[in-house]
Amino acid sequence: MNNRPTSSYVIAIASLVLAGLAMVQAIWFDQQNGVETGSIVLFLLGLIWAYYVFPKVEVKSDLVVVTNPLTKSEIGFGAIEDVDTRFALKLVGDGKAVSAWAAPAPGRHRHRSASPEDFKFLGLRSGESVRPGDLPSSISGSFAYQIRKAIEEGKTNNRIWSTKPNWLGVASVVIPLVVLVATHI
Repeated sequence: MNNRPTSSYVIAIASLVLAGLAMVQAIWFDQQNGVETGSIVLFLLGLIWAYYVFPKVEVKSDLVVVTNPLTKSEIGFGAIEDVDTRFALKLVGDGKAVSAWAAPAPGRHRHRSASPEDFKFLGLRSGESVRPGDLPSSISGSFAYQIRKAIEEGKTNNRIWSTKPNWLGVASVVIPLVVLVATHI
């Protein structure tokens, strides 16, 4: 499963359109400073794109792949000691931790719109409570449930925990930054 809110793509595409219009305006009305203005717009667009488009979480048969703007972590179910959903989906194990930017926890008012099916699905009894981030209808809760269920089913043979740079995310920030610095020197 790979979840990313549609609003993230809408924000990124709207930013792309606005950046294009800003570039045209900068070049059309101020040709001498248009390149400098364009480099600023390009840098901001790179940041927005890295933050809203690149983050994702993939739950595979024996591991979780967490892609954040600048890093990509592959975590086997056997290496996970704790799954937390307080602020975002956070996987902890072997002295390491990674938070998934793509799976934020909902706000404290999320309980107001939680359905009875959410609580039945978790098997809660009367009087028991759950964090909003653990509700299966939230993004973080859905991933947390899948991971916890896989660990309970004994899919813990894979103990890999590797974190590498997300080169696409790094490039989307560093290249516009270099262009920005080069045009303002």
